[in-house]
Amino acid sequence: MSAAASGWRALAVLALLAVGCDDGAPAVDRPRDGAPDTVADGAVAPPDAALDGDVLDAEADLAPDAAAPIVRVEAPAAGAVVARLAVRLVGRVDEADRAEWMIAGVGGGPLDPLGFDVVIAAPPGDHILRVVGHRGAASAAAEIPFGIGARLAVGAAHSLAIDDGAVLAWGDNGSGQLGVDVPGRGRPGPTPIEDAVWVAARADGSAAVSADGSLWVWGALTGEATLARLDGIEGAAAVAIGGGHLLILRRDGRVWSVGSNGDGQLGRPDADADSPPGPIEGLTDIVDVAAGSAHSLAVRADGVVFAWGSNADGALGNGETDRDPHPAPQVVGLFGEALDVAAGRGHSVALMADGTVAAWGTGSSGQLGHGQSGLLGDSPTPVTAEALDDAAAVSADGNLTHAVRRGGEAAGWGQNGSGQLGTGDTTGRPRPTAIDLPARVVQIVGGPLHGLALDDGGGWWSWGVNRSGQLGAGLEPDARRSSPVPVR
Repeated sequence: MSAAASGWRALAVLALLAVGCDDGAPAVDRPRDGAPDTVADGAVAPPDAALDGDVLDAEADLAPDAAAPIVRVEAPAAGAVVARLAVRLVGRVDEADRAEWMIAGVGGGPLDPLGFDVVIAAPPGDHILRVVGHRGAASAAAEIPFGIGARLAVGAAHSLAIDDGAVLAWGDNGSGQLGVDVPGRGRPGPTPIEDAVWVAARADGSAAVSADGSLWVWGALTGEATLARLDGIEGAAAVAIGGGHLLILRRDGRVWSVGSNGDGQLGRPDADADSPPGPIEGLTDIVDVAAGSAHSLAVRADGVVFAWGSNADGALGNGETDRDPHPAPQVVGLFGEALDVAAGRGHSVALMADGTVAAWGTGSSGQLGHGQSGLLGDSPTPVTAEALDDAAAVSADGNLTHAVRRGGEAAGWGQNGSGQLGTGDTTGRPRPTAIDLPARVVQIVGGPLHGLALDDGGGWWSWGVNRSGQLGAGLEPDARRSSPVPVR
């Protein structure tokens, strides 16, 4: 049996090492300003020039008696990297009669110049979002560079990152999770993949999606260091690794799954650990997926969140806990539209369109962020994380949660006995706590014992346990060299 063909059978190995994991296909544009829906699809050829800054102004040459349109874009921030197949566009165009957005190869659509807040679907890769305002025959434009894709991932004791398409790996390699047949290492080194757009890790397993839509797995997912292309998967855009299962988000907005299914986490009632990958019925226009230890999440382009699998900890958000399998995706009752989802060991997280963060499930370590821990921390219905109304991204794993704020600041909450929150100490946090990073963060991932962040200059930061060199910061692998403070 080939390594690729046996990949889904080896997924069951991860069920014994269940720790949390975080984390879209082109979907229908979700307008909030009354603009018509626009289908987004295709590859992007970025324009030559781009403007920097959070709020971008642009003026055109006009006749002396005419006012110049001024394009003001609040989100996305220039250089943002979004780990979902959609980006939120917020802003306005002063002194304009009409406005529009466009991304080369993806499409475009009208905007209300008085104020727009729309979600635009896009495939993985680097893009330039162009917003144009018109007044009569004159126009002005702003161009915002941004990326789609998960460029960081952490497992139990290893780390992955994408650098110009190459997957770099470092840390423990006892199960071949670095993708090369060498001992563990404390500095980043390359795997054979050169055109990756998405990486994922969990426990001792690793996965990556290539630009051509193929899915590669290695480590505990196959039982060896050699990378194997997962049979039966085409058009992949994103992947999430759970305790013993995989969720694969395709570019057509459909979700496929493979692996363990004892709690219904595959969303396919008749599938088992020996079943090949297959689609989850009823899920379409999905822009992000997340896999917990034994439950799964997905968010649709219109902001609806679905959950299925184990509800032993209340991770399905239906107000109850039980031991029955739940293979059918069910809608989570959230107050508002969601943009992104993340899943830990037994808790679920949703980034809401208004910048708040909703969470539900087990909260014994404070991972729900609502100020409670222990017996009071659990909630089988969604609660709102405290003092956080400007979140732009979320991540979850094990018993902790992280978020990136719109200004580029990072925050963490939950379990922190090994400094895995990056807050500079080893004290557990039941509410969001700032992470002191001297750079603007564009992406963050937290693992059960360590975490990583990507800044807007392309630099990586790490914190937590370094027993296997998983911090990759020039610190020798040593339990005494762990760092609760982010290091570059």
